Amino acid sequence: MSLSNKLTLDKLNVKAKWVIMRVDFNVPVKNNQRTNNQRIKAAIPGIKFCLDNGAKSLVLMSHLGLPDGAPTPDKPVAWSQLL
Repeated sequence: MSLSNKLTLDKLNVKAKWVIMRVDFNVPVKNNQRTNNQRIKAAIPGIKFCLDNGAKSLVLMSHLGLPDGAPTPDKPVAWSQLL
């Protein structure tokens, strides 16, 4: 699918709807402090759009880092089986 065919947030009617937004809050952290918050700032326009256009509820989904610094390929499958 080309980028020109993708549905964009401004084409959605979110009024009185429950919205789940996948955001990229996987920001670098050193000594329990964010070292770069650009990804968080990048999500603000989308969050504001939903809130300003009457979304009933907005749930943000993200992750931070990797378990023990390495991917665990079996865990996503385990979660999908629970759903």
